[in-house]
Order: sequence, then C-alpha cells, then structure tokens
Amino acid sequence: MEPFGIFGSSVFLRTSVYMAVGHALLIPLLGRSGPLGPCAARAARLLLAIPVLVVSAWTAGRLWLVSLPSFGQTSQEERLFGPHSFGDDAEWLTLLAFSYHIIDLAVLVTHAVASTLGKAQPLPEVGTMLAHHVVTALLAYHSLRFSFLQFYGIFYVGVAECSSVPLAAMNLLRMASESSQPPGSWLPKLNSAMRVCFAISFLVVRGPWWLYVNCRFYSDTAPLLLRAEGPVAERLASHGMPRVHVVCWLFANALLTLLQLHWGSRVLRGLVRAVQRKRDE
Repeated sequence: MEPFGIFGSSVFLRTSVYMAVGHALLIPLLGRSGPLGPCAARAARLLLAIPVLVVSAWTAGRLWLVSLPSFGQTSQEERLFGPHSFGDDAEWLTLLAFSYHIIDLAVLVTHAVASTLGKAQPLPEVGTMLAHHVVTALLAYHSLRFSFLQFYGIFYVGVAECSSVPLAAMNLLRMASESSQPPGSWLPKLNSAMRVCFAISFLVVRGPWWLYVNCRFYSDTAPLLLRAEGPVAERLASHGMPRVHVVCWLFANALLTLLQLHWGSRVLRGLVRAVQRKRDE
C-alpha cells in the first residue's frame, strides 16, 4: 500500500475520529463525578482501548485458529508474502493495529508532556509503552507498505492482544479503587478476577505460544539474509525491499520478545506472591 492509501484509509480515518471524539466526550464526563474522576484522562484512554483490543483479538483469533492454514499447509513464500485467501482480513487487522498505535502514541505523548508540566498524573512505565508503540507502529506500517509478514502479523498484532483486554480492565478497576471515593464491594472481587484472567492469558499467549511462533518466524526470515537466489529472494527484490529491512525486523522482534519476557517474569512473580498471600491467610 502507498502512504496515502494507509493514512487515507477508512480504517485510519474512523479510528482517528473514534479516539478523538471519545476522548472529547469521556474526559469531561468522567471528570465530573465518580470513582474515575481524579484520573479521567487515563481512564478515558483505557475505556477507548478496550473495544479496539477486543475487535483485534476476536478477528485475529478467528483467523489464526479457524481460517488460517497451518504452518505445514503453507510455504515459506506464502507466509512471508502471500497471496492469502485471508489477505483482506489480514490487511484490515494490520491497518487497525497501525491506526490504533499511532493515535494512542499521540495520546501517550500528550499525557507525558502534561505530567511533566504538573497538569496530569504521571503514567506508570510510560517510557516502555512509548517504545512499544513506536516499534509496533513502524512494523505495521512496513508490513502494509511491502505486503510483508501479514501471516505472522495476525498473531503478533491480533492474537497477542487477547491479554491486553483484561489488563486494561484491571488498570481501570485499580484506578477506581485508588480514588478518594470508596469503591463498591464488587470492585475488589472483579479486579481480582481480571488479574487472574490477565496473568493466565499473558503467560500462555505471550509465553510459550509467542516463543513457538517466534521460532517459525526466525526460520522463515533469517534465511533471507543468506540466500541471493530463489523464489523468496526474487519476491523480496520484486517488492523493492532491501535485505537491511529484514535485519530491522529480526532486531525489532528480538526487542519485543525481550519485553514480553520482562513483563512475563513480573506477572509470574506477582502470581507467586498472590498465591503465597492466599496461603498465609
């Protein structure tokens, strides 16, 4: 896709309108009253993220588990460049991921600047989130420009987001619990349930499942650095894609994988502490 086709697509424009109008309506509404009032901007961001993450995870899960041919039924060339019977859905999913991460990146930068000026509460781990969004948006943009790796993109920008849904809900409930207004008795129980859902989904999807897909990803992409001939190398050249781009993909994937392992270790430690506290009670 050309840059104009990406930024002028209906997916990008609709996502932009959804996020802009959503923030304009939710921030004043949440700020008036209720347990999320003191952190209305942060809460609005999470509330708007949840529907996008649900749609991404549902669409990708349906494709990956039902419609998508298995690794054994596809060739290396098909997994890297297609064509795919699911091509339109994969492109739409990548467009949605790119649109959301670009717009949410702007929201995060705005929050970071406002918190630096003392006009908003600081976001936890904002630097890590900014780095994650920049890398993800760049990879999604590159995938769209060169029609590259959309097979794997279904997992990385779609299936993996299933753990982000309970995480966003968990953060919302935590903000409500930390507010000056006392939460209802159901909030702590719901928050605990979301914590368990997040921990299980993260450790499964972004743990062994992510690492398995990564092994297949590296086995498909790493040989591109060595082969100067063959159908895959010809497709690489026909797409006008230099080999240095493959190096960038491998490096970015390694960074994102290290990030998943870092977060996964923290989730696992938190789960162990929760079990220990439960035993002590």
